Amino acid sequence: MSLAPLNHAFILHSRPYREKSRLVDIFSLEHGLIRGVMRQRLPPLFQPCLVAWRGKNPLKSISQCEATGQPLVLEGNALFAGFYLNELLVRLLAEEEV
Repeated sequence: MSLAPLNHAFILHSRPYREKSRLVDIFSLEHGLIRGVMRQRLPPLFQPCLVAWRGKNPLKSISQCEATGQPLVLEGNALFAGFYLNELLVRLLAEEEV
């Protein structure tokens, strides 16, 4: 089994899926918007992370997600702007389009 490469990314959105999994929307500079299923614990929003996934279907299997650096601490209007930007990225980007 070959190891999937780690990509710099941000978790944009997540929601529960089945008993112990989550559906996540990830933004990667190298690959654009990636949608996947993740079983491990999520890093906080606005936290840079390294993510690896596999699969050829539109819904990837997230095999690794490691937080890197410090999370961005947003408050007030900056927090609302961050949430709004995340929603825009999720809704306007095509999957895997940079």
